Amino acid sequence: MWQRFSVGQRWSGKTPTGTAGSYHWNVAVNHGKKTGLMRLFGGEPDQHWQYATAFAGYDDWRVPTLNELRSIVDKKHHPVICSSAFPNTPARFYWSASSDAADSGHAWGVLFASGSDYGYSRDHSYHVRLVRTGQ
Repeated sequence: MWQRFSVGQRWSGKTPTGTAGSYHWNVAVNHGKKTGLMRLFGGEPDQHWQYATAFAGYDDWRVPTLNELRSIVDKKHHPVICSSAFPNTPARFYWSASSDAADSGHAWGVLFASGSDYGYSRDHSYHVRLVRTGQ
């Protein structure tokens, strides 16, 4: 089950509102670990993470793997994601939870301008979309 909005946005019932935020990889993958978030933020997570990680009454939202993120690429659209399922998605890079095995300082993600995946430094800030495994 995917969130139809990016972290930083809110779901209006029909479409995302607000602006998709950009986050370092370590912040993104630790979003569900309160102690990790408190260590990273030096306090409580910001309102965007609080909203996203509790969306629809679920508390098991997480950053998708690279394969999961690739699964929502749809090259018939621009950005290369189904706009009816994921409206207002920026044509930008989104983090996955997948580390780069060849470089521990990098992690993988997908650029929704092209649908290609890349490994970038974990120190850069990019967009995040959350998924959950449960039904």
